[in-house]
Formats: sequence, C-alpha cells, structure tokens
Amino acid sequence: MQSPKVFISYSWDDEDHKAWVLNLSNSLISNYGCDVILDQYELAAGKNLTGFMERSLEQSDKVIVILSPNYRAKATDAKGGVGYEYSIISSQIFDTQTDHKFIPVLRTGSKEISAPPYLSSLVYHDMTDNSKLLADIEELARQIWNKPKLVKPALGPEPDFDNTIIDPVEARLVSIEKEKKANQKLNSILKSEEGVALANANHSRIIKSLEQKAEKYNQASSYRFNIQSDQRTLILSSSGFSVSIFWTNRYTNSLDDTYLHLRFFSGTVILNESFYFPDNQPVQKLYSQYQFDFDKNGLEGWRNIKSKEDFISEEKLVSHAFSMILNSIESKERKGFR
Repeated sequence: MQSPKVFISYSWDDEDHKAWVLNLSNSLISNYGCDVILDQYELAAGKNLTGFMERSLEQSDKVIVILSPNYRAKATDAKGGVGYEYSIISSQIFDTQTDHKFIPVLRTGSKEISAPPYLSSLVYHDMTDNSKLLADIEELARQIWNKPKLVKPALGPEPDFDNTIIDPVEARLVSIEKEKKANQKLNSILKSEEGVALANANHSRIIKSLEQKAEKYNQASSYRFNIQSDQRTLILSSSGFSVSIFWTNRYTNSLDDTYLHLRFFSGTVILNESFYFPDNQPVQKLYSQYQFDFDKNGLEGWRNIKSKEDFISEEKLVSHAFSMILNSIESKERKGFR
C-alpha cells in the first residue's frame, strides 16, 4: 500500500506549540511511514501560501486538524492561513458530505472552546496528555492507515439452531474463563522472582541497545550521542537535549513498586549533578512512568501507569528515546535552513 499523504492544519500559537506539531510530524514520517505535508518543511520566504494550502488540502488523503482555542478563534474569524484553510476544509465537508478525510486532534483546551463549527460534530483524537504521547501517536497513525487496534471479528458460520448442543452462553463463559486464567498466569509471574528476573533482563537489554545504537549513530553522522550511566540511571544526550531512564525497585520477589521513569529534557543533564548555573539548568519537557508488564499475547513490554492503553515494547522505548532527541535537534537545525 502506498504511503498516505497527510496534511497538518494548525495555528502558530507559540514556539512550544509549533515544536510539538513538528515532533508529531517527524514521528509520523519516521516511525509510521506517513508522507506528511507541513508548512515548516515546505514554506520559505517568497513562496505562495494560498497555493500551498490549496494544493496540500486537495492532494492529501488525510487532514489532521490540531485543535486549540487559538485555532478556533482564527478559523471562525477567517483570519490568516488558518482561516483560509478552514474555509476550504468546511467547503470540502459540505460538498462531499463525507468527513473520513479529516481527523481533529485536540491539543489544548476542550472541544467546546477549541473546535470550530464544522468540526465540532466529528469525534476527535485527544492528545492533551503528554504522558500518553507514544500511545496517542500510534493510535493516530492507525487512524491514518485505517488499521484500528480493535478489529471487528469475521462472521461465523450460520448456526444450526436445531442442534441443542450449541449453547452461546456456555461458549461465552468458556471464553471468559480461558482469558481470565491466562491473565491470572501472567499476574502470578509479575508477583514472583521469575517476573523480577524477566524485568531486570528486559531493562538490561534496553540499556545495552541504547549504548549500541548510540555508537552506531555516532559513526553514521557528525552528531554525537553521549551516554552516562550507573547502576540505576542512564542519561542519553546530544546537542543540548537529554533523555533520562531511571530504574527503581523495592522488592526482590515481586514487581510491586518497581518502575521505569522516562524523562526528556531541554538541556544537557549531568549524571549525579544537582547544581547547575541558571543558564545551563536543564528543563524537563516530558515525564512518563512505566511498569514491566505483558500484552494480551504474553509478550513483554512496559505499560504507562497513567494509561493502560500505552504499552510499548523495549524496541519502541529505545526508538522513542532517540526520536525525542532527534526531533528536537531537527526542529532546532531547521530554523537555520533555507
């Protein structure tokens, strides 16, 4: 299948908002194979803004609309590029009587104060919680690719109602009991020394993978990834941005109160350093807390304690650590590009 072409419509609320949109776009391109059209990539001084917007909205398979109070205000008042884009979006919805092309994403505020009229009736994708960013981007990518996580099962055969052996209630009870036993087995592992050993091994593989990939990327480009680590902490840094992975565990025979803390900073974090000069003080931009767990198929991974749906494998966690830094580097560097 050809990569879907995706246009992102948003308002330039402030620099943090622009950086967040760029990070979202970079992730959709790099991690989910989406061909994203974004003004921050395409537009430079002297280029035709209205022509860019018209072509982008016409050529795109999906349009992501980043909702914020400022977006609604500009759209309803027909101000600037947002106002012009929204006039095209609303006319397309009206003319085609279809809305599957448009995906509203709530970034700030609420639907009532952030969604303009023509989009207020559409189901929106909530991305207001930064701690769920990984899971939210994956869910958005699934919408773009039309690959929902929950798939409607295939139709079963026509039932033989004359066969008294078939009992749908009994079948459901058996299915529920089977799933319950599988979950109980996984839970018992998490509360055992075996679970602790699996989590420790998984954490060790994450650390090793981060070190190996940092060395690989250092050889591939002039950008340098620096790693500092001790028994519980690993800090990955490059070009004035840092990711910290901190491991806490209390018991040796259970994973209760065992967490993996993932933090992203603007600034260079120094291992075991508590004092920084004001100009060098790292600023935490993102914090997520994970616990070792299994998915429904029994595969190992890490679950966000604030969202059961946010479950990632060790490979995705490693990729996310580098992507957060890379996206910030790219955003910073592009400001000086032509």
